[in-house]
Amino acid sequence: MSDYNDLCKLKSHKLSTVIQQYPSGRFGLVGSMPAELCEKRTNSIGQEYHTSKTFDTEQSVIDALLNIGITNFQLANCKWYRPVV
Repeated sequence: MSDYNDLCKLKSHKLSTVIQQYPSGRFGLVGSMPAELCEKRTNSIGQEYHTSKTFDTEQSVIDALLNIGITNFQLANCKWYRPVV
């Protein structure tokens, strides 16, 4: 397992997964981000870092989280996700 995956695993015990709406209107994740929903980028001085993938709609983030088995997360409006039964 990579150091990044270890870090994600460590953070998952302390931080919540939260959907955030960016000023651009797109959505992403903050807090404990699953590695499957992160992407690697490089900054202007060549350092690599991981950041949330971005999505066009909040529903597409919800679907992505549910597809990898995450059901406990906070929505962009600060309410907790509750599946419709």
